Parts: sequence; structure tokens; C-alpha cells
Amino acid sequence: MKITIKHRTQAGWLVWLLVLFPFLLGTLNDLLGFPYGIRYVLDLIWLTLLVFLLLNKHLISKSRTKKLCVWICLFLIYTLLVYLVQFQSPLYYLWGVRNNFRFYVAFFAFAAFLQWDDIESFLRIFDKLFWINALVSLFQYVVLGIEQDYLGGIFGTEIGCNGYTNIFLLIIVTKSLVFYLQKKESISQCFCKCAASILVAALAELKFYFVEFLLVVALASLFTNFSWRKLWVILGGVLAAFVGAALLSYFFPLFVGWFSLEWILEVATATRGYTSQGDLNRLTAIISINDLWLDNWGMRLFGLGMGNCDTSSYAFLNTPFFIRNGDMHYSWMSYAQMYLECGWIGLVFYFGFYAAIFFGGLSIEKQVSPELRDYCRIARIMAILCVPISIYNSSLRMESGYMMYFILAIPFSITRNKGYTT
Repeated sequence: MKITIKHRTQAGWLVWLLVLFPFLLGTLNDLLGFPYGIRYVLDLIWLTLLVFLLLNKHLISKSRTKKLCVWICLFLIYTLLVYLVQFQSPLYYLWGVRNNFRFYVAFFAFAAFLQWDDIESFLRIFDKLFWINALVSLFQYVVLGIEQDYLGGIFGTEIGCNGYTNIFLLIIVTKSLVFYLQKKESISQCFCKCAASILVAALAELKFYFVEFLLVVALASLFTNFSWRKLWVILGGVLAAFVGAALLSYFFPLFVGWFSLEWILEVATATRGYTSQGDLNRLTAIISINDLWLDNWGMRLFGLGMGNCDTSSYAFLNTPFFIRNGDMHYSWMSYAQMYLECGWIGLVFYFGFYAAIFFGGLSIEKQVSPELRDYCRIARIMAILCVPISIYNSSLRMESGYMMYFILAIPFSITRNKGYTT
């Protein structure tokens, strides 16, 4: 197998910034005191990449991402048509488009401009950052006394920073397990990464991570051929999840006994809500939204309009709906906000993209050489995980989403490199 490596273009350098800059935000904001607005540099990057994509439309029209691009364009047109009916302010709509569609631009830019050496370099950098993040997280907990939602390791100490950690841990563990099953990584490397991720997740009170971890173990085993390594992964994965649950209970006694199906379902569906104060709950958010705001099938199909329920650190972008109802915390769950603004049709477009990634990755996996199939498997696993992550929190609407969409784009980037087929 031979894969050509081209000289990195201007777009290629911007892609590098888009992938790595989110790792710097915590340090820039919380340690060095840079203003929160520094993260809007990412908007300049993806907007510039959008220009490059428009100037090089053949990179999409002649690639495996063409159908995906049509899907997203239809999604955008749909949101615009709904907004013509639900019109409030062009600023609200543009802000909503920015919050949702910037990741699609990033995905197509990754697929169009990444070279194979970029992908391998990023994954090596991710491995190094994983260990740095683990050490920083331990330091934050042991020395600084930071814990739970404020413990983000290299991703900072602001509330909710552990959403970045959750995505990052899933990427590292998924890659490690898939590579171990294919004999590309040793058992000691895989064990250490899994163990470190379990510890960091416990310190950051990422309760749902242990469920996600089991899902990764199951999917990695399902997507690879049988081997004795697979048996070790399954047994070790189950044991690791229970060890993680025990660690969480040790660090935070409040959660003793939480790792059971009954407890998880009770918390997820309880009427006391996300924060136990009567706000929306993860699994029943749509039912509550229907009862509170979308009281007819027309509204439930189309929603209240993209951006009309959104929020921002800038007051002029806080919509009237959010000012009245923000304490219900619908913005803390990606799928809840998507349903509220775009209805059932919006959810079909939203989750349909992840489904298309999964099946597109499966199609590519059948065509590429054996050495590249593992990267397709990783992307397919992450595409599935995007569904529970969207229900669990809003990290796929935050800058942490760039990490995820980079992984999702890898199979489609592979197809651009000559010599990728068997």
C-alpha cells in the first residue's frame, strides 16, 4: 500500500489550528487569563475554510462526502424556511446557524484538506495530550482541590469543562481498544490508557462515561473478528467499568450504588430534572418540551426556529425565549435544543448525519486496505456515541465538538489519498 503525501496548503494549516486550538482554550482562559472571546478565533478559521471549500467545490463534488453535503444543505434550507415563518431577528438565526453548522463546515474541511500524515500526526499528538491531561487532572484534584464539573485537566476549570474531557477520553479509549484488537497496540498500552481514563472520569464525576466505556468495548468487539484478545477486552472492560463506579463512590459518597440500571433510569427520568430542581431531564426532555412550549403537532414538527431559543455570553444574543425559560436548562442537552428549535424534522436531519457517517464509514471500510479499516471502525463507533452524547450534554455544540468531527471525517479523508484501496 502506498499513500501519497502532499505539501500542506494554507487550508491544511488552518485545519491543524481547528483541531488543536480547542486543547489550548482552558490554558489560555483559566491559567493565562485570556478573555473568553479568544475562542472566537475558531470562527475566523472555519469561516475561512468555508471560503476554501467554496473555491474548491470539486473536493466535495468528486468525493464520498457529496451526499453528506447535500444532506446538510437541505438541513440549512429547511432551517431557513422555518425561520421565515418563525422570524424574530436575523442575528438570532445567524447565531443559531453558527452554533450548529460550524461543525459541519469543519467536517467537510477535514475530509477535503487533511493528508494522511496529518491524521497520523494528530493521533500521536492526542496520545501525548492524553497523558498530560491525566497528570494535570491529578494535580488539580490532589493539590488544588478541584473536582467534579470544574475538573477539566488541560481543558480548564470552568464549570462544564469535563464535557471536553468526556469526548477526549472516548476518542483515546476507542482508538486504543480497536488498535489492541488488531494487534497494533500492546495490552500494557491499552490497559494503562483505559485505567487512566477511568480514574480521570471518576475524579471529574463523569458518571455516564462508564456506560459509554462499556458501549465502546461492546462496539469495538462487535466490529472486529473473533480473537482471544476480544475476550480479554470484554472481561477487562466490564471489570474496569465497575472499578470506575467504585472509585466514583469512593471520591463522592453521594453516588454510592448509582451504577445500576434502576438508579440510572430513575435519575434519567425523574421529574426533578437535570439539576434536581424541576428543570428538564435527559430522557424525558421532549415530553416536557411538548407540555411546556410545543403544544401542537405543527410546532412539534418544525420547532420554534433555529436560534430563537439560543443563548450567548453576549447579552444581545440572548433570545427572549432563553431569558424567560433558560433556567429549564434545555441548552444543556444538544438534542433538546435541536428539537425545541427545529422539531422532529430537525432531529431527523441532526441524527441522520451521524447515521450517514456510520454507513458511509462502513462502505469505505469494505473498500480500503486492511491497514486502514481500523480508522473506519473508530469513526463508526464515534458516530454511534454521538447519539448518547447529544442526549447527555451539549459538548457537541461546544468547541469540543471539533475533536469529534475530526474523527468522524477520517474515513472520508482517506478516500482522497491515492492508493487507499486494496
